[in-house]
Amino acid sequence: MPSPTPQSPLGEHEAPVAQTHQRPSPLCDAEPSRSHPVLALHSSGSGAKQWRYLQDALGQRRNILFPQLAETEMVARGWTMEDYRLEIEAEPLVKHLHRLGRPAHLIGHSFGGGVALHIAQRHPEHVASLCLYEPTAFHVLRPGKAADRSLFQDLEILGISVQDAVDRGLPEFGAQLVTEFWGGLGAWEALSPQRREALAKWAPKAPLDCGALLYEERRIPVPEDIPFTLIYGAETHMHTRRIVEVLAGETKQARVVVHSGANHFGPILCREQTAQLIGHHIERAEHRTTA
Repeated sequence: MPSPTPQSPLGEHEAPVAQTHQRPSPLCDAEPSRSHPVLALHSSGSGAKQWRYLQDALGQRRNILFPQLAETEMVARGWTMEDYRLEIEAEPLVKHLHRLGRPAHLIGHSFGGGVALHIAQRHPEHVASLCLYEPTAFHVLRPGKAADRSLFQDLEILGISVQDAVDRGLPEFGAQLVTEFWGGLGAWEALSPQRREALAKWAPKAPLDCGALLYEERRIPVPEDIPFTLIYGAETHMHTRRIVEVLAGETKQARVVVHSGANHFGPILCREQTAQLIGHHIERAEHRTTA
């Protein structure tokens, strides 16, 4: 697989402008009373603003929620890479889903995809459908064959290395390790100074996120009655490509879509195309429930 071209990852304000100056037509601008809400979870190191563009793409009348996942306050509370778990991130989201009073379409990218998967597996009553862009569900590689375990070890070493950098007082280097692992060599330098500073402040949380993804408990398949789409970038890592393959192999209804020309940061760098893929997923899911 060719190495992905270094791109500026991990931040909405780093994303390029849309390829067209025309406002895209809503893909599924349903009446709120007839449509399910959407819960869109951002990647680690990004923020709630990552998915704001979905409001225009999916329609102003649809209820779309963009929660901010936990940040470095979790480090201050004493959590570590060894004991932090996805259920800690998921708990307030599940409470909010319960208050909505009806199932929601769960959208997730990278770490947000791992959290969304956790919710769908353990709280399926709150999920209308599941659409994940390269969910970093590292734990699915742990019980696999030697090649999968080798990929798992790569990811474990990444988390340990970032933790070591933070412990040595080098959070910027830790952030660089994460950025260039996913974005390729040169991705760190491609970021603005402001974005590099923000990522350095976030770096202490990175090992916690990594540990939660690595040491997730035994997998529970996504129920077959939940429409499920997995998206990966054509220029992505073998690690996330393999995670998508494993998840698709254990879930009968999973539909796999390749995002042409994109890498792991497709939802940030290729917004319009990503929104189209998500919109089509929601259309298919809602057509299925009304058919």
